Amino acid sequence: MDIEIFNQLEKILINEKEPSVAISGMMKTEKFNKSDFSIIRKLEDIPQEKKYHPEGNVWNHTKMVVDMGAKIKNLSDDARSFMWATLLHDIGKIPTTKFINGRYRSYNHDTEGAEMVYKLLNKYGYTELTEDVGELVRYHMHH
Repeated sequence: MDIEIFNQLEKILINEKEPSVAISGMMKTEKFNKSDFSIIRKLEDIPQEKKYHPEGNVWNHTKMVVDMGAKIKNLSDDARSFMWATLLHDIGKIPTTKFINGRYRSYNHDTEGAEMVYKLLNKYGYTELTEDVGELVRYHMHH
């Protein structure tokens, strides 16, 4: 069943002008919520510092990134990997976000996120996609 969700997400990421709308709709389905991709729903519960993210939780931020990515994906050498990375770039904030000294911190969320990407995507047999998305997630904080 997860391969159906994978394929549906990929179709949305590649084809939609505002992927966040269709993905948000998918997140309300039983099929999605029984899949490994249901972990994305946890992003709704992860707060961020308003100073840096006035949009609020990590899911709100991710929706903005996915939609912006859709506008510029054709500038990428690999739009497929790029779009998967927009969706999963902050997945590592799920286990790493802590409230420390009066602020939300997500230390090492990029490294943790890459490991989560490998576990999530590796089962679909797209080794190159998995590695590329993992690397994009791992280094998305490096300028």
